[in-house]
Amino acid sequence: MKLVIAAALAVGLLVPSTSVAQTTKLNIGYPPANDFLPAFVAKDQGFFDKRGLDVTMTPQRVVSNIPVALSSGALDIGALPPTVILGARDGGLDLVAIAGISRQSREHPTISLLVNKSSTIRTAS
Repeated sequence: MKLVIAAALAVGLLVPSTSVAQTTKLNIGYPPANDFLPAFVAKDQGFFDKRGLDVTMTPQRVVSNIPVALSSGALDIGALPPTVILGARDGGLDLVAIAGISRQSREHPTISLLVNKSSTIRTAS
């Protein structure tokens, strides 16, 4: 997720302020994983809008399709695991990693359980 926010904010630094009424559109592709929750929070809290970014979060059900979507221009930023980036580069796609996304360890787990408030599920067990 840090990749998505870092990339969007980096682009935001390159565009004129919103006082010029210019907006940069970004389509960010992400696989269904909890790593990307901060990007949704940033969008809901207006962090992207404040920096002149019109961000669309586009779910990608198959992570290996993201490099093709980036190459075709369907996505501006894609969140990928290193193995997929390396495979795409080996296949000849000119992709560049701009930041790390997350890490998972026993001390820093990133797994979450989200349920509808009307659900009877109250714990992961």
